[in-house]
Amino acid sequence: MKIYLVRHGETLFNLKGLIQGWCDSPLTQKGIQQSLVVGKTLQEIPFTYAYCSTSPRTLDTLKNILQDRDIPYTQLEGLKEMNFGSLEGDKESVVFAKDSGISHQIGFHAYGGDDINDVSKRMYETLEDIAKHNSGSVLVISHGGAIFNFLLEIDKDKILNYINEKGSLPNCSITVLEYDGKFHVETIAKEVIRDEDIRN
Repeated sequence: MKIYLVRHGETLFNLKGLIQGWCDSPLTQKGIQQSLVVGKTLQEIPFTYAYCSTSPRTLDTLKNILQDRDIPYTQLEGLKEMNFGSLEGDKESVVFAKDSGISHQIGFHAYGGDDINDVSKRMYETLEDIAKHNSGSVLVISHGGAIFNFLLEIDKDKILNYINEKGSLPNCSITVLEYDGKFHVETIAKEVIRDEDIRN
């Protein structure tokens, strides 16, 4: 079976450079357009089911992608973004400044949040459960950090090569996974819309 794993569209906090884990902000106009384009791109995929996290930004992205397609969906806590604890809503440029001593590798337990092991474990378990209970193709909407940490778990070299070459996973990028008892990365973080294609 195949999982089409999509990061949510751009949000207000993404635009402002604010840390957004378990807190939420609405999709921007750009984020809405991104998700509509993904919907057109994936309209020929015969999804049997769809999933998203319990964060509103992923549900809005999912609804924009599916539009009027009659595909059942479920929201799952296990697909949520990393929890940054008391750092939620702070400026990314300040929190992750070189001299701050704070990093994803160290984790956020000291601030009441997660570390990368927490996120990769729950993402892996959630996606494996989805894979085992579905056939054909399913759509899953999640978050940049959650997807990144999951991919590190299943294909570390491929995700690190991608990050070194292109940087972070773009909003509304599509990662395609094949599952045959274990996960294989078929496509990683494919972008289907560029900034210059988006109307203001």
